[in-house]
Amino acid sequence: MRTAIHFCLFVLGISFLAGCACGPSEMQQCKFSYLGVYRVPPTARELEPFRKITPTMGMEHIVRIVGYPDALWGSGLYIYAYHLKDGSYVTIGTDGSENVFYVNHGEEFIVDVPEKQKLKLGVARGDGYVPDAETAIRIAEAVCEPIYGRERVIGQRPFRADLNDKSIWVVRGKRPDADSDVVLSVEIFQPDSRILRVSYDK
Repeated sequence: MRTAIHFCLFVLGISFLAGCACGPSEMQQCKFSYLGVYRVPPTARELEPFRKITPTMGMEHIVRIVGYPDALWGSGLYIYAYHLKDGSYVTIGTDGSENVFYVNHGEEFIVDVPEKQKLKLGVARGDGYVPDAETAIRIAEAVCEPIYGRERVIGQRPFRADLNDKSIWVVRGKRPDADSDVVLSVEIFQPDSRILRVSYDK
């Protein structure tokens, strides 16, 4: 069972590193096909359904509550991202199947497993899950595509990622032309790849 789960996630990881962002249809075919979950509600766009998640739930149970995520990335610790209608994000950190390590909305933790338990389960990393600028940029692009569209994201390349003294990657695009002062911006928490902020502004 776990071998099949990790194989699907490995394939998705390769797709992500190649620059692909999986939409809901691809997720149905691979990400959750092993779960046998066929009647899944629409992807939740409000925060309230996510408050029903507990650390004992597996992804099979979670998708029955909040539907399929908008994006997935990670290796060892898998991050499922949900875009809410107010422009914010919920991210769920899990081992891909049986253990939920956190559910967060911006800087608010809805569910958070103690660090000792994360270490015991082998998902804690000393250098964090976003160790470099390249990884931060790939995550930012995967997060922005479902919101703003692939064309707009490509138009903001090349992105720049800077790590601040609060362990937050700030990823910003470039102005698409001389008449525009609007750029994409994503803030990612380096230790566990939580999405703290997504914006399209000055």
